[in-house]
Amino acid sequence: MHKEVNTLEKQQCEGLENYIEDYEEETGIKVTKAKFFKFSNMKRYGFFDGISNYSVLAYDGAACTWSSIGTINFYTNRNFEKCQLTIQGNEEIWKEYILLRVEGFEQNFVCMGDTLYYLAYI
Repeated sequence: MHKEVNTLEKQQCEGLENYIEDYEEETGIKVTKAKFFKFSNMKRYGFFDGISNYSVLAYDGAACTWSSIGTINFYTNRNFEKCQLTIQGNEEIWKEYILLRVEGFEQNFVCMGDTLYYLAYI
């Protein structure tokens, strides 16, 4: 089961890398940062569809606060630093993220300027 999760993480991050590369090509802006908001009480979104085991071994690494940056960096060969944001104090970024989220990769990952924004659920 954990090997299946690893395969799904790899596929997810390859798609994310394509999304970032397309954004960079379209805008001429290099994405050099990644920042996430922790979205509490949404743990079910921290698992891939089709995975029936809801244990720590089945977490989507890109959906966890402690592993998202490492997972993304591992599969995309990028070098983002971990940066967790709170909504309070970042209301404008949050509002813009929410507006663009539907069109982002997996309706979660959104490039704005030189930064990739997303939600972590676990």
